[in-house]
Amino acid sequence: MKDNDMVPEEKQEQADNEKVIGLPEYFFSQTIKDLNDITVLKVILYAFYRLDSSRSPFIKKEDLTSEGVKLLGISSIAFSTAVEEAMKLNILLYYHDVNTDKDYYFINNKSNEKVIESFTKKESSPEDYEANLNLERKTGNIYTLYEQNIGLITPMLSEELKAAAELYPAEWIEDAFKEAVMLNKRSWRYIARILERWAREGKQGGTYRQGNKKGESDKYIKGKYGHLVQR
Repeated sequence: MKDNDMVPEEKQEQADNEKVIGLPEYFFSQTIKDLNDITVLKVILYAFYRLDSSRSPFIKKEDLTSEGVKLLGISSIAFSTAVEEAMKLNILLYYHDVNTDKDYYFINNKSNEKVIESFTKKESSPEDYEANLNLERKTGNIYTLYEQNIGLITPMLSEELKAAAELYPAEWIEDAFKEAVMLNKRSWRYIARILERWAREGKQGGTYRQGNKKGESDKYIKGKYGHLVQR
């Protein structure tokens, strides 16, 4: 259904559910008066959209370019030229990781300047950030699953859930919760036992599989949280 085909109530409901993307104040007070190229404006707004939608302070150059070119319907050369202009206008910051030979873009603000400084000083790296964000997403997911299906999370249990999120694949955790709910065994102890068994014996298609290869189970049993599996 096109927007023109929607009744007013449907349009209002869609508007109410739309996420609002924030723009920094300096974009209106300083930058907008210097923007004379509509392509540059489109690319800047797209960059704000992508970075605001992500929990990461940066985006890889290839991701920004490949998806931006498709969405905006411009050439990759025009897109790259617009990004360079955005950097000249101090809208975007740039960082090149010599270890991975990858390029990253950031929205220009004090917080992101500090992130880039930590990368430059080798105190952190984009890979560290991405790993931490992935863990945060997995941890947030397991917390949500627990609260929706079991109940409140105690501080002690919080640490164990976090450890499980780091140890097991996200789909395993979701499937284990589903199995426990179906069997009306709503307890973390029961769910943990399911995960531990899958780690030892293997998991395929949501069922246990005997004869799991040693190398596949070692990463769970001998890893950082191996004591959770072996207890």
